[in-house]
Amino acid sequence: MEKLISKHEYAQQVRQINSTSGYFHRFYELSGECRTHQEAWIKLEEEREDLGLEEKYSSYDSFRKAKSNYMEMKFV
Repeated sequence: MEKLISKHEYAQQVRQINSTSGYFHRFYELSGECRTHQEAWIKLEEEREDLGLEEKYSSYDSFRKAKSNYMEMKFV
């Protein structure tokens, strides 16, 4: 069954998942539920699609590079 959300919840989810930090925060939430990082990435991209957003990373390799860059910037 599809879950209905309010406009406010929808806008909040879009803002979070559309920002770089929010994207990776959600990825790490999902990685605790998934068996692999690739599975978490796929699930996250599916969530973006469900919210009407375009894919952020077109391949797992491009995602991995962006995640590496993000982590370097965050911890430097």
